[in-house]
Amino acid sequence: MFRINIHNLKEGEHIYKFEASSQDFDFNETEVGLTEKVFITAVLYKAGNQISVKLELNGKFKFPCDRCLDDYVYDFSTAFPIIYKYEFKSAPADEIHDDDIKFIPPNTVFIDLKEDIRDFILLSIPMKKAPEDIDGICSFCKKDISKEFTVKQQEEINPVWEKLIKQKK
Repeated sequence: MFRINIHNLKEGEHIYKFEASSQDFDFNETEVGLTEKVFITAVLYKAGNQISVKLELNGKFKFPCDRCLDDYVYDFSTAFPIIYKYEFKSAPADEIHDDDIKFIPPNTVFIDLKEDIRDFILLSIPMKKAPEDIDGICSFCKKDISKEFTVKQQEEINPVWEKLIKQKK
């Protein structure tokens, strides 16, 4: 589904658009929480013996809020580059250790973007699953965060210290 034929690709820029759902990446819905389709734009630029790919991902996650446990929708948009270089000599991949550069044989017909897209969707999941707050007010539920998380404690006085506190006053 995310395969692009590069065998007879002409030099210059080429644009491909895809739509995907969580089933396309074998995501568990409770694990990732993609709510709608993910819109993917792949801009390929072929020059010489390399193909530069810029992927742009747009979609929505549905998470339980870390503060109030209500479900909310998180819009994400991310872009990342990948460079495919034709490998004409033996093992240059050992010399270069870069995740953004992938070496492919000169007779490669298709490049498959599925695993890279899947990885970047997973990297788009925020660590803190809570909507933004503006001046201490949650942008989703409109609750005052400082009031929600204030712990009210009653001061317990140890009976051993009661006489000393009374004498102090």
